[in-house]
Amino acid sequence: MKAKGTSVLVLIFALAGAARAQTSPFEIQAFGGGWSLSPFRPLVETECERLIRSGFSGSVGSVLALVSLSPLDASVSLGTSSGYFFGGTLWYRFEGSSWAAGLEADYFDFRVPYAVSAATTLDVLGIPLASIRGSGQGTARLHGVALSFLGRWTVVSAGPLEVALRGGLMAMPFEGDFRLDQTTVVTTLVGDIRLPATLNETFDDIRGLGFDVPSLLLAPVLGIDVRIRLASRIALVLGAEAAQGTFLSAGLSLGL
Repeated sequence: MKAKGTSVLVLIFALAGAARAQTSPFEIQAFGGGWSLSPFRPLVETECERLIRSGFSGSVGSVLALVSLSPLDASVSLGTSSGYFFGGTLWYRFEGSSWAAGLEADYFDFRVPYAVSAATTLDVLGIPLASIRGSGQGTARLHGVALSFLGRWTVVSAGPLEVALRGGLMAMPFEGDFRLDQTTVVTTLVGDIRLPATLNETFDDIRGLGFDVPSLLLAPVLGIDVRIRLASRIALVLGAEAAQGTFLSAGLSLGL
């Protein structure tokens, strides 16, 4: 009799726990994936170009300024970007609704190669005395933790399959470093002067020189999730998102 009573209590607690799990509004999602600026031109790309111009102007530009009477106009060409990210989201599902609200945190590490160049001449009374060319190649790296405030709307729910749209706002720190291998060539009537140099600067170093480089970027978020339920509270989640670039991810979600 005692064993039977114990079994009944265990069954009651198990059913209560299962009911609580099914009705809990909270869900945790963990994921990882790849990140690229393509095919968009997000704010982070624009700020990368500004940062590179600032660093170039603070190095090669300072050499050109010694002999140039005209302002330096640097041309920046960004290469194919690549990076990775991983993170997690805490979702709150509104009871009896297809809507949910979430808070997401992502660690990201991102690299973009670039080439930069500038040229000018020194003219006196219309006579060119020297031409100055500066060029360089390098890589800018961004890293840090981004936070996103999100909303999610489930538009398809058929058996184990769910499709949801999500949107919100992402706050991304604009921190990192960049490397620049550069050469300045001054061509005069008596020959060329070559001035090679290598820079390894952080974004904070560039800000310290007085250049206007932001420390935080804000961007809208639009994305889609495909969820495949593997168990009563566990699902495989595949996602695609457009924010500061393109994010493709895969992960698992757990209902609490």
